Amino acid sequence: MHRRIAAVIGSFASIALLGLAGCTTDNAEQVQTAPDASSLAGITATVTPSVESLPDDMLDAAPAGPADFELGRHYSRLTPTQPTDSGPDSIEVVAVCSYESPACFELETYLAAWDDRKAGYIDFRRLPTVASDTERFYARAFFTAELLEKSQETHAALFREIHVNGNALDTPGRLADFFARFGVDPADFAAAFDSFTVHSMLERADHLNRRYRITSTPSIVVNGKYKTTPGSTSSGDEMMALIDHLARLEILGG
Repeated sequence: MHRRIAAVIGSFASIALLGLAGCTTDNAEQVQTAPDASSLAGITATVTPSVESLPDDMLDAAPAGPADFELGRHYSRLTPTQPTDSGPDSIEVVAVCSYESPACFELETYLAAWDDRKAGYIDFRRLPTVASDTERFYARAFFTAELLEKSQETHAALFREIHVNGNALDTPGRLADFFARFGVDPADFAAAFDSFTVHSMLERADHLNRRYRITSTPSIVVNGKYKTTPGSTSSGDEMMALIDHLARLEILGG
């Protein structure tokens, strides 16, 4: 088992190094300048898919969205548009959250349901925020679950453990006990949690948070171009409708 974990960590380390190539996190001012997208290894430039390249059933499945969503009121425009990790026929939606945030816990119910029914051209990803020491600690838990291929089992459960059961999971030992419920040996957890790969993922998360200019959680970024928060809508359902609306704008040419 330990050899398998070591092999997985080695594989992820190579990917993480590629993702960090060309990235800089010196200060927030660098975020304001337009980057050379070709220098960001592991991140593809944002490309709006052509409608002709998509199957008809994918377009039919795309919710039309309310016509009264307004730029500047319900969402903002990121300038410059940021590169994405998605393919040319996909629209990337990134949910930036923290396990410690009650608002993120509340939104997670809506995101999970939306993820099951979203349009076929949407590539949904989660990204932890790392602005504080506590957020960074929970981000390590998030990436450890990814590295151990346990995210599907642990993600919602970790939210519930903190916000429903009142277990802060704020030490490595408590996290190890939590992961053990999902069949993870404590030694394997410790190896992943303290690995170079997870720390590289943290640095890349910090870089992306800066590029997206994240100031609150949860935040939603659509195709590296639009950003919104739950405070911009009246309900979780309306937030999901806004995400669908912005994704459809992009698939139809923005």
